[in-house]
Amino acid sequence: MLLALRHGFRSVRSAPGRSSRYRLRTQPKFVILLRHQHKNARDIHLHNENNGQDSLGGRILQFIRDETKYLSESMKIDESLNENPQISPDKIDPALSSQIAALPDIHEQFATLLRSPKFAVHPDVLLQFYSLLPVVDEPERQLLLRRLVFHRLWHQFWQTAITDATSLSDVEDLVELIHAELQASNNNLFGVWEAIRAAVHQTTTSGLLNSILEGIEFKFGFSKTQISDFVAYIRELDNVETQEELELLEESQRDALSNNMIHKAFYIQARLRFDNCVFVEKDPCFLKSPGWYSFLTSSIPQRIHYLAYGSETEAETPSSAQKPALMSYFLHHRSAYLNENDLFSLFQSATPQDAKRIYLLAYKNSQRNLVSSRRIFNHILSLAKLHKDDKLILEVFEKFLKYVSPKNCQSLIPMILQTNPRTLRSFEKKRQDLFFDSLSIFMKNGLSLKDLLSVIKYCNNNRQTIRLALKSSKINPEAVQEVIATSLREKLTVYNLLEVLRFAFRHHVTNDSSCRILDKIVSRIWNIELFERRGQALNYRSRDDFAFFYAMASKEERTRLVYCLSTVGQAISLLQDYEMAKFFNSLYDFWFSSHGLSFVNSKAGKTYLLDLLIRKTMQFVYRQHEAKDPKAGIKRVRDTLDALTFKNWAGQKSLFEFIVQDEPKVAFRIVRAYTSNKPAFASSIMNGIIRGILRSKKLTPPERIQATKEVLKMCKRSGLNHKISQKENILFYHQIFSMAEGYYNEEQLKSFINEAHEEGIPLSILKNWSRKVRTRSNRHSSSSSSLRLPSGLSR
Repeated sequence: MLLALRHGFRSVRSAPGRSSRYRLRTQPKFVILLRHQHKNARDIHLHNENNGQDSLGGRILQFIRDETKYLSESMKIDESLNENPQISPDKIDPALSSQIAALPDIHEQFATLLRSPKFAVHPDVLLQFYSLLPVVDEPERQLLLRRLVFHRLWHQFWQTAITDATSLSDVEDLVELIHAELQASNNNLFGVWEAIRAAVHQTTTSGLLNSILEGIEFKFGFSKTQISDFVAYIRELDNVETQEELELLEESQRDALSNNMIHKAFYIQARLRFDNCVFVEKDPCFLKSPGWYSFLTSSIPQRIHYLAYGSETEAETPSSAQKPALMSYFLHHRSAYLNENDLFSLFQSATPQDAKRIYLLAYKNSQRNLVSSRRIFNHILSLAKLHKDDKLILEVFEKFLKYVSPKNCQSLIPMILQTNPRTLRSFEKKRQDLFFDSLSIFMKNGLSLKDLLSVIKYCNNNRQTIRLALKSSKINPEAVQEVIATSLREKLTVYNLLEVLRFAFRHHVTNDSSCRILDKIVSRIWNIELFERRGQALNYRSRDDFAFFYAMASKEERTRLVYCLSTVGQAISLLQDYEMAKFFNSLYDFWFSSHGLSFVNSKAGKTYLLDLLIRKTMQFVYRQHEAKDPKAGIKRVRDTLDALTFKNWAGQKSLFEFIVQDEPKVAFRIVRAYTSNKPAFASSIMNGIIRGILRSKKLTPPERIQATKEVLKMCKRSGLNHKISQKENILFYHQIFSMAEGYYNEEQLKSFINEAHEEGIPLSILKNWSRKVRTRSNRHSSSSSSLRLPSGLSR
């Protein structure tokens, strides 16, 4: 019969779809004891003491009663699982409530609630879900117990923690959990004694209570006398019902209250029922103890049950008249040690007028590492908003910036820009993840001139912010110059200066103002002081300052210069043709006539930079039309160059390159034209022609090579002496090594590498070509000898 009953119990209690790893909270104690036969007699003694059923018949009868009870309860499991818990809306963050409502399973909902922030949901909700679940995974049960310890719900803790199956080792684990959570919540001084007080009332046997007290004694380092005296004292204190009885207790315990801090604390807590905070004020030493305020107010009903994250507080704030004297006392002691529960208790009676003092308390205790909850800091910010003190709001925002919710960050941007835009710097530094998103949402409707200038001044470290601000601005043409002037005064990064230059071009500013921006960009690309130190170390000098800087620059630094001017050229190419010409004419006058370049004095250096900028600009102009109408691109380049007031061979080279690139046969006509007008011939023009042939998509690589050779022969026959430049020479050999297999054999390719070496092609490029040839050779035969670099090129 016993086996049948037990088998029937298990078949009904097993929740459908749940794993056997879930522990049944309501298993019969007889079954539990059988499963823990290895435990010593003391474990069994925890539950059997004083039960009055030592006879075998009594134990069997009790077992049948328990099985019947549990069988009856198990029949209701499926019905309870289908219930939809009705959660009081004032006990859970609405955002979290929506999140769990979307979960299909009550187990998942419970797990989500347990892993939510501690102040997002009231523990009553957790206990409500727990009561509906027939089985709970042990890790989830541990999380629930930790949450109850944090919220100081000790009676509920022991009711949940102690079952018929609780053993001595379980008690040890519970004491470990209490110790760890009290340390984590900074509530060591009062929490453990509150736990003992609740255990005295919640344990059903003296054996279980003694095991708990012995575990606490060992773990917390108390003496037996300390604990036994406290238990005796608390039993007596809990029997007090009137003020007269409390005064009699005080008289009988006068020595203990004078010498025992914990006894006095519980006595003061009891006195609060009768004379408010008179006795609290007499003992300011407790202000050094975190957890003191929440300990004193533990019996006061809560007005706020959760703290929202990122929205204004919706709970009604009490009037100043309703504020208890105890809270007023604490608010005037900025040195008080408070943990997170203390602040949560303060919120229960706080008014917006208290925001300043609560902020000071929270800030001081955050520095002591006693407070770190995001929800607490956001609630303080909400109080400051309700108080409508802009200075306080920004002070709270800046001090607790790393904890402020995204929604609060976004809502405060207008106030920051209007009241104290310097706050943007700390915002950008501490919350890079939210900074740009918050500002971009605000900038959707455009920026005023004042706000734009603030962003330029205080948001230099974020690449995207100034760019978006300049694009979003709604300002008149007169204000553009003010924006440029402000940008030049600030120490903006090169990237942000480029954005300011683009802004100037969008507003058709191509005069000296734009030239000053470009001048500042160029002067910021290289670290001149670093180059000077390098020159001193190498004992190297040059009369040409730019030649010296170029010699001292690394390959990466030279590349950065080219890349930056290429980016500027792309911005210039978006202007109208006449605007491009106007800007280059202004820049030529700015660099060579009136002001000069900030960091380069040599004419050769200025010419190099201007030529590079014009060449890059013309490339972008041509590329805009290359795919659909290359002749339109050529026309724009020609019109721009024709409007220049100075001669520029770099631009002419680009023009001839694009002409030949579009129509390679024109190269021969150009050479014939210059044959009859040799004084007008320039090497740069010839380099442009050859580059156009070698880059023309209308010719195959063999045709490019052949056309280049023929043009060079034609120049020689016509007396136009021209030596191909290194850049075009590299491009010429590149055609050879990029050709398909079958045109040249391995020996021919080797001879080309030797020729290129003799003509001064850089070693790094020769090695790259050699690898290509070696790869091609290995594909033919893995046993053939690989191509070697010429003598002097091997590593």
